[in-house]
Amino acid sequence: MALLPSSGTLSVTTINTLKSLGTSYTSLTSRELQYMGGNPASASTSLVCFPNQNEKVSSTNWTYNGADLPWRPTKISEFYGAYNNLPAVAVTTSGTGTRSTANFIANCSNSSIYINAGTPYSVYGVNVTGVTHANLNTWIVCSAVNGTQFTWAAASVNPSGTSTLRVYVRDFRNCGTMNEFTGTVNYP
Repeated sequence: MALLPSSGTLSVTTINTLKSLGTSYTSLTSRELQYMGGNPASASTSLVCFPNQNEKVSSTNWTYNGADLPWRPTKISEFYGAYNNLPAVAVTTSGTGTRSTANFIANCSNSSIYINAGTPYSVYGVNVTGVTHANLNTWIVCSAVNGTQFTWAAASVNPSGTSTLRVYVRDFRNCGTMNEFTGTVNYP
């Protein structure tokens, strides 16, 4: 796990640790585009997070969609706080005792920022099939108790078939990737 410092001196070698490149010669511009996943950007491609350069621009699109090459001119200070452990989410489902409702529980993990600072994650739930809940289509901060879990409790679901919830995650520094989880509950 590489986590660059948030202040102080940064060197090209330190920056290269995000991708285990050692002391190889590099251009900051090409390195930033590589780390941001190129153009369009994708942390899921590069496996590197830059603080506050959240790629989510809509509920279905995490990629940079500007007209020009992004992040120019490149400065060494842009690499402050970058890290290479992307946030991840796993979702479990449980019944509520009623065929028309279910609980979807998002458990977040992996982000270097949470591991090092214990800061909360945020999750974004999108109905794919048959799920209704007040906290869909909006970013929700996970529990203040442990920062890693959120439950869509007693979500209304299709009582005679399959209901699917897609969940996105971002960490406290706004790093996230695309389509982290799709969770399904089935009723006979």
